[in-house]
Amino acid sequence: IWQSGQKTVADYSVGQNGVKIAVNGYGDVGYSLPAFAYDGESETNIISSDNKLEIFYNGWVCRYTAERGKITDIGITSANRNGHYRIFAIQGKNTVKIKIEIERA
Repeated sequence: IWQSGQKTVADYSVGQNGVKIAVNGYGDVGYSLPAFAYDGESETNIISSDNKLEIFYNGWVCRYTAERGKITDIGITSANRNGHYRIFAIQGKNTVKIKIEIERA
């Protein structure tokens, strides 16, 4: 709950066709989207647009599709024990919705 008394709520649903996330709030809302970029030996192929982010790796694709909101590259790369991740976000007014799918490329 924000100081103004407004709430931000995230809803998650998991199904056969992937994961859906909806974030509802007051004003500008967003949700971070990690894009796997490097595994220590090889780089992924990352393709992004306003409504789609695709990460191709080892014969697979992880696809983020904006159902409401705009996907932007934050311009940050982070590292953890599994590799490097480029940070993207979905941003919008009051609500953002994203669908996540992983399938063979």
